[in-house]
Amino acid sequence: MKELEAEVKNAVAARAARVKAVEAELAAARKAATAAEAGVRAAKERYESTVCELEAAREEGKVALASVRERDAGVEKCTREVESARSRVDKAALEVSSTKSALAAAKEAIAAADRDVKRLAEERDAAVASAEEAEAGVRKKEGEIAALKKAATNSEKLLQELNATHPWIVGEKPYFDRPHSDYDFTRNDPAKAQARLSELEKQQGDLERRINKKVMGMIDGVEREYHDLKTKKQIIANDKAKIEVSFCPCDTCCGLDKARARPSPPRVCSSFFTLPHTPPPPPPPHPQKVMAELEEKKNEALRTTWAKVNKDFGSIFATLLPGVHAKLDLTESGNVLDGLIVRVSFNGVWKESLTELSGGQRSLLALSLILALLLFKPAPMYILDEVDAALDLSHTQNIGHMIRTHFSHSQFIVVSLKQGMFSNANVIFRTKFVEGTSTVLRTIPSGSTLLGGKGKKGGELLVEDGEKEGEDEVPPPSKGRGGAIKPPSSKAASGGGGL
Repeated sequence: MKELEAEVKNAVAARAARVKAVEAELAAARKAATAAEAGVRAAKERYESTVCELEAAREEGKVALASVRERDAGVEKCTREVESARSRVDKAALEVSSTKSALAAAKEAIAAADRDVKRLAEERDAAVASAEEAEAGVRKKEGEIAALKKAATNSEKLLQELNATHPWIVGEKPYFDRPHSDYDFTRNDPAKAQARLSELEKQQGDLERRINKKVMGMIDGVEREYHDLKTKKQIIANDKAKIEVSFCPCDTCCGLDKARARPSPPRVCSSFFTLPHTPPPPPPPHPQKVMAELEEKKNEALRTTWAKVNKDFGSIFATLLPGVHAKLDLTESGNVLDGLIVRVSFNGVWKESLTELSGGQRSLLALSLILALLLFKPAPMYILDEVDAALDLSHTQNIGHMIRTHFSHSQFIVVSLKQGMFSNANVIFRTKFVEGTSTVLRTIPSGSTLLGGKGKKGGELLVEDGEKEGEDEVPPPSKGRGGAIKPPSSKAASGGGGL
């Protein structure tokens, strides 16, 4: 405000000074007007300009004064608002203080209520637990009562059965529980006796699981056999003595009994007669030697199997993927028992890992290994369901060729959707929908071993409707799935295996 007032005063002083200067100039100009008209015109122009500037300065002063007044009014308004805000703040502070006090009192009341609720909840839980425990106790007692009633009923039935089974109980009943008698139940506790009986039955059960009860019967049989053998041995010994006294040609062991003056009983000289001697059986081989022989036979069987499977594995894989070789190699230990490693080579370069192969190549490798294992002990029939689904057409055709060359004595049923597999089949069954009905079409392609010659043409047979003429070659199946089968024939060996 002071600055604005100073500016206004300065502007008024400047205006007064300028007015005086203009008046002086005007006087000088009037004096000079007589001297020169040109100077008068210039003075008039300067005067008019000065007057304009003076008017502009006056207007600016008015505007500045109005602005100062507005600012003063704004300052007064702000001052009033500040005072009003201060009063509201003081009032709000009082309200906050009272609210805090009320909040603290409410929190204390809530805490007290929480403590009461917690105490009541604990009392409720204790009451519920006590009620549940009481109910459990009641149920337990009811169960015990029912069990006691059932036991009493069973005891009565058992007592009746015992009285009926053992009539002596009725006569001996007066002596029951008499001291120093056989029925002194105080000295001989039936419960302890029953527990002892249960323990002995348990021990008997444990022994039955570990001991063969049939051994006693076996011992009786062995004893009888032993006595029979002793009897037979005695008979043989008596027969031997009789044989010995029957023959003796020498004089050393025969002659007269000098004491009795009669011939002594003849005896058999060991140089003349001996009973046939049966050599003892050879001792059984040592268990370690038997185990070593079995281990050697096992290793020999594994080596033979490995050699056969390895050979078939390489041949089959080379047929499926020409120019590529595969083998089952030994591990670093050199022992077939430690496992085998599948190795694959392309153009004589062995791959370090099977991850370098593509998905189709790995599929062919797995199929080759499975078929090599099956070829070790061939089966009469195999069923393959779309093993060529993820393979190229050339690989599919190689599978058919491999089956024909390596499994000449086996029959294959193959489900496939690719023409390469059909070209090696002897019989093809195609399934498709005809007017909403599933039909099966049997086709014998040209070149099949069932035709008996290469010059004969194949034909088609609709299984449901009968026979009809067909083409020499089967077109690729556009609908449904195709299956190929090679029926048994005597020309399988010469003509090669088929599908």
